[in-house]
Amino acid sequence: MPHEQAERIRNVALVGHRGSGKTSLCEALLYEAGNLSRMGSVADATTVSDSAPDEKSRQMSIAASLSSLYWHERKVNPHGRYKKQTGGRGQFGDCHIEVEPLEPGEGFEFVNQIKGGVIPAGYIPAVEKGIKEAMQTGVVAGYPVGDLRVRLFDGSCHSVDSSEMAFKIAGSMAFKQAMENAKPVLLEPVMEFCVSVPEDTVGDVIGDLNSRRGHPLGMEPKAGMTEVRAEVPMAELISYAPDLRQITAGRGEYDMQLARYEEVPAHLADKIVAGAQPEGAKEMA
Repeated sequence: MPHEQAERIRNVALVGHRGSGKTSLCEALLYEAGNLSRMGSVADATTVSDSAPDEKSRQMSIAASLSSLYWHERKVNPHGRYKKQTGGRGQFGDCHIEVEPLEPGEGFEFVNQIKGGVIPAGYIPAVEKGIKEAMQTGVVAGYPVGDLRVRLFDGSCHSVDSSEMAFKIAGSMAFKQAMENAKPVLLEPVMEFCVSVPEDTVGDVIGDLNSRRGHPLGMEPKAGMTEVRAEVPMAELISYAPDLRQITAGRGEYDMQLARYEEVPAHLADKIVAGAQPEGAKEMA
């Protein structure tokens, strides 16, 4: 995905006293730009910019946060900063990352583009570890994230307060913010499916596959039976064996293998996301 030209970028800073509405304004801007499907709340600790544990518990911004607005492209440049002071030695980690999708099946790629030692080399693996751990739970219904490239291109450290743990948390924070801004979608496995049935049950079998969001690819006679080939989402095949037994009076058999992953239809994705929310969140939705 190409980088934006400098003349097409505008930087806007939200500055104000505590309680003046900076976080809520940022959330509204992200929502209006289409980066968020719903606005978070400071009171509910669900805003994008206040992501640190202390910020959520105190309901106030402690560290600066960076959010990017894109109307068409999905490339994001988030900033994760973790800063904590408890009276003694504090914790400080600051990293800027760029996230972009890869082709299906390409997995995860981490690119270190830090120059000038703004983040010491010893802390780079901690940033990557934080990102990988955040990928395991994602931001959509808790499902893992895959097939993307993360570039670490800037950041800062503190000579006393920086640590591996602080940069690990900063990496996790930056990645979660990236996902909130990037409009992630749920994917489901689609199976290449082949079922062998008696000829007099072919119509019922195909009708059943259609009801399971299946896409028949063809059929042909084979060894006194009819072989039907189709592509069917794996989620629709969980209870297929007993249903096939009933349709064919026990005379059918099938096998399948993974074909690819596809986006879950929006109406089904909404149900999955709603089902994954805590009870309190469901009541507020």
